Amino acid sequence: MGIVSSDRYCAYHSLPPARRQLCWAHLVRNLRGRAEARGPWQAEALAMQRLAEEVLVVWAMHRDGALTTEVMEGMLRAYQQALWQHVAAGQRQLNTFGSLCSDLAPRWDALWTFLRVEGVEPTNNAAERALRPAVLWRKGCFGTQSPEGSRFAERMLTVAATCQQHDRPLLPFLVAAVAAHWANQPPPALLPAPTP
Repeated sequence: MGIVSSDRYCAYHSLPPARRQLCWAHLVRNLRGRAEARGPWQAEALAMQRLAEEVLVVWAMHRDGALTTEVMEGMLRAYQQALWQHVAAGQRQLNTFGSLCSDLAPRWDALWTFLRVEGVEPTNNAAERALRPAVLWRKGCFGTQSPEGSRFAERMLTVAATCQQHDRPLLPFLVAAVAAHWANQPPPALLPAPTP
């Protein structure tokens, strides 16, 4: 089973926190919005925003090889504790900052999946980059005219994104798939064979 890297959209709430990584970039944007809004929560939101930005800085240093995993985890423990204090205190507020903290509290572990699961990043930037061509296509073509057209578009966009993620040229895969179809053969595998 894989890890779903996402924002805090409610459609993902049914996933257990252990299978989810909440996006820190989205969290920073949410906190910045609260910090820039006028209200008694501004100082708290700004402090929490700065801590969240520091989490991303520490992770980037680890990603770039400047910090070992052990050093990164040690540094982030202090940020975890400080952020949790803000979340716990913020839940008691009846305002937009309090609602953000109340939303984070039950999904707290999903913020830190990247510390438990190797290869998981603290943002969903990779997923958003993979979806970008589909978003641009949809805006430029004005959609499809039938359910069949929608299925074709979603499948082709999936194949194109998967080939790109695996550094595989798209056209040879499509040619092989069409040739296999006309020869009543099984289609070529879209994903590479797992390494033993």
